[in-house]
Amino acid sequence: MSSSSKSGFSSDGFDLSACKDEDAVFELGGGVTTSQAPLPKQKEAPKDCPEIIKAEEFKQKGNESFLSQNYLQACVFYTDAIEAVPTDSALGEKTGEELLELMKQFDEALRDKRRQEALKRNTSSSQVKQESETDIDEKDEKLKDRREEEQFKAPMHRYSHKLAVYYCNRAACFLHLKKYEAVLKDCDIAILFNPVYAKAYTRRMSAYEQTDRIDEALRDAQAAFRLEPSNKQLQKHVSRLNKLNEERLEKMKEETMGKLKDLGNSLLGKFGLSLDNFKSVKDPNTGSYSISFDNSGGK
Repeated sequence: MSSSSKSGFSSDGFDLSACKDEDAVFELGGGVTTSQAPLPKQKEAPKDCPEIIKAEEFKQKGNESFLSQNYLQACVFYTDAIEAVPTDSALGEKTGEELLELMKQFDEALRDKRRQEALKRNTSSSQVKQESETDIDEKDEKLKDRREEEQFKAPMHRYSHKLAVYYCNRAACFLHLKKYEAVLKDCDIAILFNPVYAKAYTRRMSAYEQTDRIDEALRDAQAAFRLEPSNKQLQKHVSRLNKLNEERLEKMKEETMGKLKDLGNSLLGKFGLSLDNFKSVKDPNTGSYSISFDNSGGK
């Protein structure tokens, strides 16, 4: 089996020996990865839990279906594996769907908080004062603490590791089925269960790129590369997506300037003028521009 995507994932086949590893993660195009970053410290989970044994059986069936390119059937088995994992609300554990809802509520509360703070700043009078280095250091420290406070932290789950793998494997199925929004959702959940899971960022990167959200794809590629700085493939993704993002921004700039020029010409046209009557020259030393009037209209 061989396939490819915009993101450059391709392979001549699967490493079948890796499929025996309980932590195998399938790649778009046929690759299999068994290594991943460690999870944050969590409560010890019983290894002989009958529900987890059943979940692993479903996962193995999903792996077999995936290798047979039956992605829809594999998706069903990975879903069965996810649903088989026990979640104890008494321990504060949440399902994937519940985590997404908690994160949504957190984001909404954070946006409301920022709106209130902006309103307070706009309605209160402020005085400019000279800040000492100590004041600046304290402000930077407070800003750092605030950023940490504004990061959503999902409650721990005894089986975070396995759930992250199940969701990430199902995301691989959705990639082949071209259900990119489903890929994004499953990768979001996988990352909530394991925030240092490089493969989930990489898979979400692929879905973002397939839907032309290059800036989001670049952020995920950078996040994955920070987690695995020795990964040459991730380094290539970062370079490639950075170039694509720069091209996208340049295109947006040209389109915006074109619209502004059309607007300017429509206004100046009432006076028999156009933007061609004005010439701008950049000073190479200062980077500033000087504008002069040309009555010839650029002819």
